[in-house]
Amino acid sequence: MFLRDLSQRALFVRRGPRCARRSSLTGRNLLIGKTISILLVCCAAALAEDNGKPLKLDKETSRYDLTGYLGLYEDKTGAETIDTVQAKAFSPMEQAALSLGYTRSVYWIRFVVRNGAKEPETLRLQIPNHYLDFIDIFVKSEQMSRVEHYRAGARLPFNERVSQESRPVLDLHFAPNEQKTIFVRVQSASPMRVPLVLSTPEAYGHDRMTTLFFFGVFYGVMGFVIIFNLLSWSILKQNAYFYYILELICVVTFRLANDGLVPQVSIFSQPEKILHLFTTTIALATVFYTLFLGAFFDARQRHPGLYRILDALWIVSLGIFVLYMISYYVGNIVMQLCGPIITICLIVVVGLMWKRGEAHARYFFFGNIPVPIYAVLHAGFLAGIIPFSLILFQSLQFGFLFMGLFFSLALADRYAIMQRSAQKDLETQVAERSAELVEANRKLRDERDKAQKYLDIAGVLIVALNLEGKVTLINRKGCEALEIGSDRIMGKDWFETCLPERDRARVREVYFRSVTGRIDLPEYFENPVISRSGEERLMFWHNSLIKDQSGNILGTLSSGEDITDRRRSEEALRASESKFRELTELLPQTVFEMDLNGKLAFLNRVGFQFTGYSEKDLVTGLTAFQLAVPEDRERVAEDLLRVA
Repeated sequence: MFLRDLSQRALFVRRGPRCARRSSLTGRNLLIGKTISILLVCCAAALAEDNGKPLKLDKETSRYDLTGYLGLYEDKTGAETIDTVQAKAFSPMEQAALSLGYTRSVYWIRFVVRNGAKEPETLRLQIPNHYLDFIDIFVKSEQMSRVEHYRAGARLPFNERVSQESRPVLDLHFAPNEQKTIFVRVQSASPMRVPLVLSTPEAYGHDRMTTLFFFGVFYGVMGFVIIFNLLSWSILKQNAYFYYILELICVVTFRLANDGLVPQVSIFSQPEKILHLFTTTIALATVFYTLFLGAFFDARQRHPGLYRILDALWIVSLGIFVLYMISYYVGNIVMQLCGPIITICLIVVVGLMWKRGEAHARYFFFGNIPVPIYAVLHAGFLAGIIPFSLILFQSLQFGFLFMGLFFSLALADRYAIMQRSAQKDLETQVAERSAELVEANRKLRDERDKAQKYLDIAGVLIVALNLEGKVTLINRKGCEALEIGSDRIMGKDWFETCLPERDRARVREVYFRSVTGRIDLPEYFENPVISRSGEERLMFWHNSLIKDQSGNILGTLSSGEDITDRRRSEEALRASESKFRELTELLPQTVFEMDLNGKLAFLNRVGFQFTGYSEKDLVTGLTAFQLAVPEDRERVAEDLLRVA
């Protein structure tokens, strides 16, 4: 470099004064240009490292407001990575909840959190929207070189998510004086609604308990309304109640999806499938609601024009539901467009019915007031037209409670008006039902007596025990074997009454472990029973469980065969056989036993010594032909066949 400067200086001397001045200006310009370039590069690097105003942690705050601390970057191609996006310019966000409606772009949200305290701190970051398809959270710390990466989203397999909760939750651990930059990357075919909540674990737990309390209130009231109308439907048997119950069930199912309470199960390798299926019930709820209105008023002849509108509305709603099932994302957009129109048409129809003399319509009119409001607000939230508010979004579900209570009042009012005319029919139904129950009880007694006769003629002991081991059924053979009457054993403890004392604890333990499901019930079991006179009889039991329709164990049913005499005969036979073998072992002659094929089954000690074979040869298949010389084997076979 120094040589190059010298050559340039020598050239400057040879060119003369004008060239010298021109060369001097050029050198200064180059120097200034280089300096400006270096400054621009430094500024760009500084801007790239500027992560925005940091949110400072303190020990007094439990829920942090992220308004003013968030930056937003739109990635229209979706090609940006965490390495490239850090150098991008983020626009400040006015709210802590991003709401842009339907968009194909990928959005990055950035904010900085600094723990200025001398103690470590843990915060919990929540994204209360489980409909977002893909969420990537990157955490960059000043004290670490690597970037931590966490994933979540409705389309992501459950085992790859940052938490097993439906809504993404991430714990952020801060060391003393540590600053972290958090990047949130969101991509979704559902509406781009990204609320961010940063709180302490204690505040998160408190918020969760509060949310569960409100869920309990909502679903408890809705469950009560459903049960109330089920009872009404069971009495009146009218289609209006049936359609209303289905509409309530669809509303509850839809709210379960919105509240993130649906079971997390993958269908066809799509973890979001069941969430979308539950969400489609909002269109089905509209179908049942329009059918409910028509069946409730039962005034098609008086208002044919209004009923044509109701028919058109439920057909359109059914079409949206089918579209939902085929393609959730397309059906969702169509529902946001058509939902407010359908609800407004319904309230207009109800208002016209009230005006035309249908007195019951007043309850429906007041109950329908929150429905169009909810529909418009919900569509505005999802489309990004109305700024998202988590409190307002959650409070809208109480509009369903308001509607359900007013509809129940309408049904109760209708029931009061119909009570006089329905009283006679109800009494008739009660009388008929009572007669049916009397007849059913008579048939039941006949079947029971018939079954008892079948049990009494059985040649084995049959006994049924409940879960406590008490006798609930015993046949005549069992009473004879135990020398006791059925009235003296029914309801008594089987183990204390009918088993010898030495076996009670062992058999009772096996029984209770079987009926509680800890072990399989032994299908075959042997144990003695003791009769009233003290005689013991050995029983061979065949056992089976008694279950109800739900599969719950109610007790056991066992059939027992008395094998006392058979066991004594077997023992006597074994003793005789043992004595026979001892005698044959003492004989000085060869004694053997063989089957029809000439295979030896027994050979005494003298026979082994005489032939030279061993017991191992007998086990492997020694035959009588092997004991004969080859030329006599054919004659031995003929003699054996003739004797056989």
